[in-house]
Amino acid sequence: MQQVGGIVLSGGDTSPQGRMDAPRSFVYRVRLESGAEIDVAYTAYPPSPAGDARPKVQLTFHAGEILVGDYLSARGAYDQATNTLTVAAEGDFIQTFEKKP
Repeated sequence: MQQVGGIVLSGGDTSPQGRMDAPRSFVYRVRLESGAEIDVAYTAYPPSPAGDARPKVQLTFHAGEILVGDYLSARGAYDQATNTLTVAAEGDFIQTFEKKP
């Protein structure tokens, strides 16, 4: 587990066009306080027995969605090979704020 914080530079829904009742994948590029940039990824599952059985991650977005310029704090599994923090396990989270808290 790793926790990071920084400013959202870009990103959004990377899911292929199609069914709206399918899981949606999101990737955001974040500039960390150190100046390094990483991707933060998560998958949102629609309400369903299969989705409800998945580990619960906490998603708290001050504007209802992640916006470019937001301060983002996240905890997840970091993969150095892809430079990606994946938020997927029980207890992982993404929080956004208009400004650094």
